[in-house]
Order: sequence, then structure tokens, then C-alpha cells
Amino acid sequence: MRRQVEQVEEEFADDTVYEEVTEDAIANTSLLFQPLSTQEQELLQQMQHWARDASKRLDAKAQELLKWINTCIRPNGERSEERVLIFTEYRATQKWLYNLLAAEGLVQGDRLLTIYGSMKSEDREQIKAAFQPLASVSYSQPMPLLKGWICKTIAQS
Repeated sequence: MRRQVEQVEEEFADDTVYEEVTEDAIANTSLLFQPLSTQEQELLQQMQHWARDASKRLDAKAQELLKWINTCIRPNGERSEERVLIFTEYRATQKWLYNLLAAEGLVQGDRLLTIYGSMKSEDREQIKAAFQPLASVSYSQPMPLLKGWICKTIAQS
């Protein structure tokens, strides 16, 4: 079991391998636990309900990002030619941001693309190529650095 926990703590270039190792470690360690009591089950249900409610609320960082996008990138709700790069360390954060931006109507067509570590290089190159032809870096509307995310504005040349 110690070996499996150590494997989870290793760095992985492939998100799928990381998830498989984590699932294996959880499956094996969960065999050591006893069934939940009625009180524990009730507490767990309360926590799950709380977590579902909390997951629907935006934190301050997400609110600031959406405010900035709606002010600088999508003024008056109109689609502009501005582009934004958002870098994040974790794939889970990337997925969460994608869903957040999708809920705001920012994912029409190929308006929002993601690149991640375990992506096939051909797919990565297609996304990079789609982003490059019209773009030049512009700092005319800088996004305040949000701890954990780095955002850059890209303007059409």
C-alpha cells in the first residue's frame, strides 16, 4: 500500500496514467475501512449536499476573471477579435475553467480550445496553428495576475 501512495505523489506527464494510479490506490486502501455507520452516512450526505451547493458558487478569482473578460474581451456582450491565453498548472483546474466559461456562453464553435500535457502532439499543433495566424501579443488591456492563473491578451494584427 505504501508503494501505491508513493506512486500517487510522483509527477506524471500523462493525466490518464495519474488518474489510473490514483484510482488503484484508493480502491486498495478503501478495503481497509469498515462500512459507514448510519450517522456517518448522514454526515456524508450532508457534506455532499453542501459540496454540490458550494460548487455552483464562483470564488473571487473566477468572478474577477469573468468580469475582466466581459469588460475587455466581450464589451457590451459583443464578441471581439481579442484572444486570451489562460495558463494553469492542473488539468482539473483547466476542466473547471472550461465549464465555467462554457456556462458563460464563451465556447461557441472553436472559440475556446485547451492544450494539456498528455495531449497528442498532432492535436496540440493544430490548436497552436489555429491560434497563430491572426494573433500578435498585445498588452493594451492587461489582465491582473490572478494567483495560480496567468492570462495574456492576444489581439488581431
